[in-house]
Amino acid sequence: MVLTLAIPLRKYYHLEELITIRHLDIISKVMLATGMIVAYAYLIEAFMSFYSGSQYEKFMLMNRMTGPYKVVYWGLITCQFDYSAAFMVSQGTSKCRNAVCNCVSH
Repeated sequence: MVLTLAIPLRKYYHLEELITIRHLDIISKVMLATGMIVAYAYLIEAFMSFYSGSQYEKFMLMNRMTGPYKVVYWGLITCQFDYSAAFMVSQGTSKCRNAVCNCVSH
């Protein structure tokens, strides 16, 4: 959300000196970190539903994984893990910065 607003506003109002590439790089790193925290939370949620032994929590998770909304659930999990991992693995946050810089320069 921050980058969605910051990049166009930066260009439209000519704020390149105020909102620098360094700021966008820092925002990218924060987004990467929070994305990995959310991915970790999804893993812990799945683990705890089985570890707790509660049949209701197991049912809720299995219903998400195999029920009527399974496409949405697996799409969410796939996007969360794949995009966070892709940015993390490929040269750390410099890939994030390059993606942001490409958006900014055009």
